[in-house]
Amino acid sequence: MTADKEDYDEMIDPLTRGDKFFSITKDQELIGFFCVFPKEPTTNEIELGLGMKPELTGKGLGERFVEVIIEYLKGNYSGQVVWLSVADFNQRALKVYEQVGFNYVTEKLQKTNGGEHNFIVMNNVK
Repeated sequence: MTADKEDYDEMIDPLTRGDKFFSITKDQELIGFFCVFPKEPTTNEIELGLGMKPELTGKGLGERFVEVIIEYLKGNYSGQVVWLSVADFNQRALKVYEQVGFNYVTEKLQKTNGGEHNFIVMNNVK
């Protein structure tokens, strides 16, 4: 996260972070985070960002991790279309997102973590 200073600063500063960033814990241990931003102010669409503790990835926990986030969103952001973007090289995450109901929409180049990468844009519209 520290490679993208602007995103990192927003996450660690309580005033900037506001009510957009959430921690996911199990037995009082941080296992990940997610953040939610309105995609357009006049729509019922939100942009979701998420991350799981690196030591927990690749262990079959991703699907349940995302399901917990989606359950929270359904309970607190009713009627929302959820969008997310994932680097195309992150095949494990792409597979998890598809398994929980996200669909490919398009692709975009995005500057992040000191480079520019191709991202897959997905949403949960059936």
